[in-house]
Amino acid sequence: MSASDVSRFRWESSSNAGASVKPPALTRSPVRSACVSSTPTVAACRSLYDDIDVGKEDSYATRAEAAAALKGFIAATGVPAPLVIASGGGIHLYWPLTDDITAEHWYRLAQKKRLVTRHAKLKVDAACDLDSARVLRPVGTTWRKKEDRVVECKLDAAPT
Repeated sequence: MSASDVSRFRWESSSNAGASVKPPALTRSPVRSACVSSTPTVAACRSLYDDIDVGKEDSYATRAEAAAALKGFIAATGVPAPLVIASGGGIHLYWPLTDDITAEHWYRLAQKKRLVTRHAKLKVDAACDLDSARVLRPVGTTWRKKEDRVVECKLDAAPT
C-alpha cells in the first residue's frame, strides 16, 4: 500500500484522524525500565506492524482464536490482509508499504492503525505498535521461552 492511500484502510474515519500527533523522541518501555529511542534513530519506515500475544492475560487463548479474530478484523475494517508470522508464542502482523516514509509519517499512520484495532477490539500488544525502531522476531530465528519453535511466515502479503 502506498502511504498516501491510507483511506483504503478506513483509518481516516477515526475521530482523531485529523489530529496532529508528534512522536516522542524517547518513550518509556512498559516492559523495561530503560527508555527506548525511536524516531531520532530511524531514517525511514517501510511497514506497519502489530504483535498478537497468545496464552497471556488479556490476550487470545490459542493461535486459532487469534487467527479467527484477525479474519474478523479484516472483514469488519476493510484493512488488507497482512503478512502473518508465527512468532513463537504469538503472531506478528506486517502491512508492507510500497514506499519509504519518514518516522513522523509512520507514527501518524501507526496511531490511526491503533485506533482502528482498538475500535475493532483486536487484542494487540500496545508495547510495540508505536515504536518505529522496534525489530520483531525475524523469520528463521528460534523462539525459546517455553520450547524451541522456529519463527515462520504463515501468510505472505505484497506491498499494496
